[in-house]
Amino acid sequence: MAKRKRLSAAIDLGSSLIKIVGVCDGAMSAVVMSPELIAVNRGSLDNGANYSLGTGAATATVDYCFVGVNDNYYAVGDLAQRFGALQRFKPLKTESAAYKILAVVAILAQRFGLGHSFDLSIGCLLPPGELMDRALLKQQLMEFLPDFEAPQGKMNVNLVESCFHPEGAGILELYRDRHPTSLRSSVGMLMAGHRNLTCYATKNGVITHFASCDLGFSNWVKEVVKRTAGYKLETLTRAMANYWFAQDATALKPILRRQEERTAAQELAHLIEVLESTNETYCNMVFDWLNEHLPTGIEEMMISGGTADVLKEELVSYFDEKLPPRPELHGKAAIYYSNTGFNLPELDVPPECQSRMADVYCLWQYLMSKPQPKLTKSRTKTTVEAK
Repeated sequence: MAKRKRLSAAIDLGSSLIKIVGVCDGAMSAVVMSPELIAVNRGSLDNGANYSLGTGAATATVDYCFVGVNDNYYAVGDLAQRFGALQRFKPLKTESAAYKILAVVAILAQRFGLGHSFDLSIGCLLPPGELMDRALLKQQLMEFLPDFEAPQGKMNVNLVESCFHPEGAGILELYRDRHPTSLRSSVGMLMAGHRNLTCYATKNGVITHFASCDLGFSNWVKEVVKRTAGYKLETLTRAMANYWFAQDATALKPILRRQEERTAAQELAHLIEVLESTNETYCNMVFDWLNEHLPTGIEEMMISGGTADVLKEELVSYFDEKLPPRPELHGKAAIYYSNTGFNLPELDVPPECQSRMADVYCLWQYLMSKPQPKLTKSRTKTTVEAK
């Protein structure tokens, strides 16, 4: 009897982007997909308007994926957007996590050619406050995975191993690995995501303090929405991040509502003015929260997450005043960014998503059981070779 293939999947169920690292038979594939999910009627999935052009509806892709469990069907990602799903921040991530994980499994099964039946090992990052629900999530996965429907048909997946960690856990392990001699120091870590901010403090390699709040990037976006009119949350989010990261006004032009040159210029100027004023307000809220929750005496700081990339200048300036200067760094503070300071492998995702893969990649690299790997890179994918 042929040996069943085994898929390993590390999953970060981000509020603005689901990040995935999948490994099977020595090959690695990274995936990013929209996080939306919406309940749909099974018949609507057969509508030709929702067919996955070029590949057909029998293929699970980030553009076309749904899952069916016990006669209940859910569109996920881009397909959910086409059914009118919106980004939702109030519900707990674990309320929809199982269905999103099924979609991830279907997409990876398609990419690796695993067919409909195989073994699965998963690692999943959750908001720290939702880790208490990990037993319920595992129970749902154990129930759903052996019998669910996806675009390629009925799936029969055997969950053989699972682990659940708080967001930022992968980054902490990266720091432990790359700076083992610094573990005696008081080290802080900030994971700045779309919905949440999470900070940790460690001493002698042990977590001594932890705090989390809902002051992620979406908080700033919502404030801009309040002071403007007519912008969609999803498109405004991308445009704001691109503009602030590059300080290039052309990033905002695609979302402008006015088409006439003079009025469009006025709208653009007003939008930039709102962004500038709300940025100061938002950053002050973040800094006040850090002042309250990050312990004094931190000697080194590790920063990660998409929001941290956008607000790099502001965060570095803030921590530079809080941390002691280091002689070995020519008098600068020890502030490390996960994507720039540790040379993580380049994964097969869009360039703007590379830094946001750090936590989930390190989840796979350091916290999921597997043979010790050796990474080699090609133009199209990263391969994993067991030593």
